[in-house]
Amino acid sequence: MIEDHMNSIFSVIDCYLNNGLTASNDILAFAESTLGIESIKELCHLLTTGDPDVDGLTDLLFSPDLELETSIAPFIPVEGLAPDETLSLTVKILNKHDTVMVTLGDTDVDVPVMLTEPLLDRFIGKLNLDKTSRAMNTGDQLSFFSEEDIISFRVLLRHSRYRANAERDSLIISLLEGLGRITGGTKPAIVHDCLSHLLELLSETPNNSDLSARLSMKMLNYKDMLEKAALFDDYLEKSTMEYLMSQKIQLPTFNVEEIRKKMYLTDLISSAIFGNPADPGREETIFYHESD
Repeated sequence: MIEDHMNSIFSVIDCYLNNGLTASNDILAFAESTLGIESIKELCHLLTTGDPDVDGLTDLLFSPDLELETSIAPFIPVEGLAPDETLSLTVKILNKHDTVMVTLGDTDVDVPVMLTEPLLDRFIGKLNLDKTSRAMNTGDQLSFFSEEDIISFRVLLRHSRYRANAERDSLIISLLEGLGRITGGTKPAIVHDCLSHLLELLSETPNNSDLSARLSMKMLNYKDMLEKAALFDDYLEKSTMEYLMSQKIQLPTFNVEEIRKKMYLTDLISSAIFGNPADPGREETIFYHESD
């Protein structure tokens, strides 16, 4: 990897840590409810001394946010960092930072937290710097999108459960090419949602599976869920909830609008990659809209 890229990644993380971290009110509530820490003074003491009882809390504190991930993304090579490069980065950060200042919620209380090697290893690990993103290499498939859009796609790919191989990378490339043509690059939020949905499907699908068949099967599943929801609504118009529960007719546990959205995304994915929707015979009954 080019040394300038390593320096750039270090500079971004260095700046992030220099600016300090903030323990949100949710994290403070976790400290009180789960760890039994009843006062800010007690929390300050435990964090300052590196008490192992608050390891889980410090892990929550040292969780990269989207701003950091987005700032680093342009400097990560498509093949990811090699283990020796990640180690070199960790050593360089440890040599620069003994502690990191943490602001406790809206209390204006700052406390120095020791930056240990295990804590930093876990923090760096959450950035997934070693993960490949060859499908997000610059090329014709990305020409429809802005640099900001491309970075957001790379962050999504790097933090998904997706495991790259040549066949699956080609599917992602086809998706971006197809959606670029369909949207003209003017609907990055929809492209982001489609990419997220495809990555989820690929994480559930064995290698060498027929994606087209998988998309069609998903569409059938979604249609079945909507039919069950409509049937339940019909029952509810004619009966009471108590009666339906007594007859073991269960309330649907899914969000109907979310299922409609997934149907819309599934069709778009199929159209972008294979040139036809996942369910060509389906009537146009989807009401999902995404504004940018």
